Amino acid sequence: MILLFIASPLLTFMALLILLCINCVDRFYSIPFAFISLFSFASFLSGAGGLGIFLYEWTRDRFYRPDYTYELGQSEALIVAFNPWIINVERFGLAFWLAVAAISANLLTTTLSCCFCWALQSDKSKLRIHVNNK
Repeated sequence: MILLFIASPLLTFMALLILLCINCVDRFYSIPFAFISLFSFASFLSGAGGLGIFLYEWTRDRFYRPDYTYELGQSEALIVAFNPWIINVERFGLAFWLAVAAISANLLTTTLSCCFCWALQSDKSKLRIHVNNK
């Protein structure tokens, strides 16, 4: 899971490096966008896989762990003693929702770059670049 979360920003960084090298490509202008889409999609899959493994481990841990194995402080134990249902209530933290937002933004950029890449290659595209083959 940690390796997937580490691979996701690395793949995004590689996609940005390809975007910086776009000036090196003269004839095939849409090829870098295809590579960006490929790396961006791999980054999305990596992040989504890490998030899926995290959710699987989180739900498995919550369903199969007995209540007495929770490590609670004195004040928390008093709250749980008066409200036994509270042990089943947990919320995801800010880090989880930031990861979901990052993975969703990655999927959005992948989709948009694929649409842009395919639009460059269509005959009706206003962005089509006509290259004289020498």
